[in-house]
Amino acid sequence: MRIPSRDDLYQFVVDREIPLLRLLYFSPWLRVFFVLVVGLVIGVPLSVGKLWRVTPDDFSPEIKVSLLDKLQSWALYRSAKSARAVGEHEKAVHAWRSAIANDPMSVEKCREFLRLLVDVDQRRQFHRSAIQNAYWLLRINQTNRVDLEAVTQTFSHYEFEGQTLELLARYEGPLSPRLKQARIRALFLQGRIGEFAQQWEELDETVIMDPEMRLFHVAYLAGWGEPSEVGENLAQLHETMQGGENQDLAHRLNLFVSFTRLDADGYRDSLAFLESRNLDRSPFHINYWKLLGELDRQDEAIELATRYPIPPRSASEATQFAEIYIQLGLRDLAFRFLQRYATDYASYEGVWYTQAEILIAEERWDDLFFMAVRMRDEVGGQEHLAAYSFYLEGRAEMERGRPAAGQAAFRSIKQHSLVGSRVGLHIASKLIEWEFFEEARDVLVDVQDRYRDMIVYWELLFTAGNKLASSRDLLAATENIYRLRPNDFAAQNNFAAMLLSLRIRPDQAISLTFRAMNQDQGNPSGVINHAHSLLLNQRVEEAATLLSSVNEKPLIQPLKHGYYLAWLEIEFLRGNFDEAAVYRDRVDQAYLLPGDRERYLEIQRALEQAPGSQG
Repeated sequence: MRIPSRDDLYQFVVDREIPLLRLLYFSPWLRVFFVLVVGLVIGVPLSVGKLWRVTPDDFSPEIKVSLLDKLQSWALYRSAKSARAVGEHEKAVHAWRSAIANDPMSVEKCREFLRLLVDVDQRRQFHRSAIQNAYWLLRINQTNRVDLEAVTQTFSHYEFEGQTLELLARYEGPLSPRLKQARIRALFLQGRIGEFAQQWEELDETVIMDPEMRLFHVAYLAGWGEPSEVGENLAQLHETMQGGENQDLAHRLNLFVSFTRLDADGYRDSLAFLESRNLDRSPFHINYWKLLGELDRQDEAIELATRYPIPPRSASEATQFAEIYIQLGLRDLAFRFLQRYATDYASYEGVWYTQAEILIAEERWDDLFFMAVRMRDEVGGQEHLAAYSFYLEGRAEMERGRPAAGQAAFRSIKQHSLVGSRVGLHIASKLIEWEFFEEARDVLVDVQDRYRDMIVYWELLFTAGNKLASSRDLLAATENIYRLRPNDFAAQNNFAAMLLSLRIRPDQAISLTFRAMNQDQGNPSGVINHAHSLLLNQRVEEAATLLSSVNEKPLIQPLKHGYYLAWLEIEFLRGNFDEAAVYRDRVDQAYLLPGDRERYLEIQRALEQAPGSQG
């Protein structure tokens, strides 16, 4: 095909009566202006509109950016690097943070920002930026080991040891030497000394030989070692405190050693050193006040606590302040302090829990009610906190003598999920105490994943299930108690009783009852349960022989009616309907498990239809 020439284009324009076309062809400046206008009309929406999705398909929430966002991020990033180069660290942090906000999926910008936050060393000022960016980096880059090492280094610098342990507990890959160091360090600085000692024994040589790690071990032996080791290691720790690369760390470790040794003077000296270097933190001061309280220097502790000017850096620190105020008898100050920071840390359960406990201890039920209502205004979409607020409202109403309003509030709990709550078990136990068994069961089901390895959880579910005659809950409770305590006689016996009551798993039932009977041969409950398991396996005469060895008179009521039920079934299966009727009349259904009650009623109906029945 022939390419049109300039003459062809000219002829095309003049042959058509289109004024705009002729103007654009014969007026070069107008043509340039027209192109610019069209470019603006098309380019501005493309530049400003957030049209480019930058998140993967399975990432939530979906994030889209515009071309302008990308350009702004690039400009801010360059500005941040320039500010960092000339030592304007605060300006660099703010510019870098804005660059990431405009281009949030940039892994490299997030990584460099973490390095900047460590280099700046403004731990009081930028701690929130550090923790927010760290978690965001792990989220957008799927918690790979390289980034996890960078994050734990940042957390170590900003002294977020609790977050370090949480991250490493969730990490499923093998721990590198740097991650092992981060974990062992965090365990000590969180005061989890027993775990520190246990895991120290499992470390390899590359970790143990690190000078910083060796100092941690020296501090451990100085505070918790054998008496023959204490003096030498304490002297070594004090020597390091005099100067050198690890002087700051040595003083921080000495806080722990002095606290456990009840050495207030040693603690005060190290605290003063760290304070002079701007390395002190609120928890260090809080522990000093606790130590003074332990040594009966209460007035000194109160004076220091009430004059301390630094606000908490986190919700956890806010609750620590409140707890020490309570210990020092400053309950009203603790409550006012938490009220002050409740809005800042509204999403943290501990802030509300501690306030509630203060009001409950002082029986300030009206204040508890209004705090519960205020919670729902401030916690936003935090489902578990909304659920907790209804529990507090219900408790306040119960204590104010309004049980109907209290029950209505308790029933509202199930409208919100308690998943993630740390007080679910507490709520359930109080609901059971007030005999709101259905509401308690709903709470327990909601928090099962969190507490499934705690005996107390299953004991609460057993209590609620027993009161509600819920075979499903009773079976789950007894089976899991047995899972957690497989060698316990009561756990074996109760689980077996549930299997027998529901008439399921006969082989497992007979195995469990046989073990329980032989484990505690003087306990008649094992014999009665084994008799029931023999009946479940159609071994009627063996059950009768075994049951004949039981003395009926000393049996407590629940065992006595289980004993009568076993004889009722034996005589019924033998065809001795008159004898069976005698035992039927002795059984009190109130003492039977739900499944046993159904079996009793089934036999009763059969007896009524039996030939020659006397009703």
